[in-house]
This record gives sequence, structure tokens and C-alpha cells, in this order.
Amino acid sequence: MQLPPKKSEQSLLRDRDIVLSIKGTVGKAVVIGQLAQNLNPESTWSENPGLHSQTPLTNAAVPAASCIALRVDPAKVLPEYLLLFLRSDDFKNQLESLRVGAAIAHITPSSLLNSILVPLPSIEQQSELWESAYLELRELEKQSDQISERMNAIRDGLFRNSN
Repeated sequence: MQLPPKKSEQSLLRDRDIVLSIKGTVGKAVVIGQLAQNLNPESTWSENPGLHSQTPLTNAAVPAASCIALRVDPAKVLPEYLLLFLRSDDFKNQLESLRVGAAIAHITPSSLLNSILVPLPSIEQQSELWESAYLELRELEKQSDQISERMNAIRDGLFRNSN
């Protein structure tokens, strides 16, 4: 099956698109940005939040079948602000009521788009929230990574010493 050029170009991920998992690890989200060449689904707060252009990526990628891409109007919603919301407890609580599936949890794109309520302050407020939260979250994430590494080292050491 071949998509018409315009339709296939619209399907490509672009800088500042948000990729959201809707199957399996439902609710994981990332803003596509400068580091998209790696397309790391485990992207963290400490990664570059993205460039501010709307040009397709040179490495042409589309979201996996277990994900959807959200492309917002940056004059109304900053993708980085929306990412903050998608990683919030408020979003997770709303998402929980939409989950279906016993073996593999999933949500439908239509239920997501029709049911989730996103608080939308002004663009200026969104920017302020993003900038203040980003720095703090990045620092906390670094600390969390260090704690996890230390815990793993302790666990690994326990089993190496017992032989």
C-alpha cells in the first residue's frame, strides 16, 4: 500500500511532536526534538526538549503502532507544557479510566482525544511552568538515576560476594 505524498509527509514525526504510548506502557510520552535521530522511547527530562521548527526530520520516522503522535498548534499549546501534563498524576488518573485490555493494556486514540481534559493557561504561563519545572525535574531525575545506580551496585555486590 502506498500513501499519497502529502498524506505520507503528514505522517512523519516532526520536531516538537509528542509521541504517546497507547498500548502496553500506556501513557509514556516524549517530545520529539533535536535528539530524535536516536528515537529513544525512554527519553528523560534531561534531554533537549526540542527545536522550534516545523520541518520533517531528516531521518524520516513515523510512530510505532503502539503509539500516537500529537501535533499541537504552538500558538495555543506549548508541546513542552503538554508533556508536563502528560507526565502528571492528573493525566494518569484520567487515563486510568480509559484503559482496556486484560493481557495488554491499551487505550483508543478517539477515547483519549475525546475524554482527556487538559488545563490550558496562557502561552506565557505555559512557558513559565515549563521553564521552572524543567530545571527542577531534571535535577530530581539525575538524583533518582544516581540512587538507582547505587541500589543496583549494592544488589550486584551482594550476589558476587556470596559465591
